[in-house]
Amino acid sequence: MKLKQFPVKGIEEIPTKVCMSIGNDNDIERILEQHLVKAPTYTIMDTSKGKVHVIANENNHMRA
Repeated sequence: MKLKQFPVKGIEEIPTKVCMSIGNDNDIERILEQHLVKAPTYTIMDTSKGKVHVIANENNHMRA
């Protein structure tokens, strides 16, 4: 997935990585997980490269 860039004149882009805990594995509708340790996957967005990475939580033994 490629992120869309919306440049704003006069504002310098600061490279940022954002991590979200995702509670739903459905590609169509991803829902944020309220508890970080229970999330089956983590989504990391890298604004400097315009990329999105999904990482499986291999330690999600606390999942209900």
